[in-house]
Amino acid sequence: MFAKRQIHRGARIIEYLGERVAADRLLEPAGGPDQARVYAFRLNETVVIDGARGGNASRFINHSCAPNCEAYAFDDRLYIYAIVDITRGEELTFDYKLSPPLGLPAEGGPTHACSCGAANCRGTMRRTGRSN
Repeated sequence: MFAKRQIHRGARIIEYLGERVAADRLLEPAGGPDQARVYAFRLNETVVIDGARGGNASRFINHSCAPNCEAYAFDDRLYIYAIVDITRGEELTFDYKLSPPLGLPAEGGPTHACSCGAANCRGTMRRTGRSN
């Protein structure tokens, strides 16, 4: 997703929309066994917003280890804000800070490799650590 206009630091860019799903039900198939949950954003400990169902363009904002946006929740709604000035045509990014799915151990499992190209890239979209 790219900025259509200049966006100033601190500006609210877009609300992250989608169907609200109980976090403990997130891994249940939504559209059949081949449906991937690639647009799930945890709102809080019990609710996940599934941008793949009823979502908007916000689900296309990519990950970066050097993001220009950040997500904030207010009154059970999730918004994306600019954390720096963003120029027209610049890609919008935020740090996904992925954590393991509920019920799975923190270590092992998917590494969620990152290839954002940032000078400080940690090699993973996960909250901490480095993929090998």
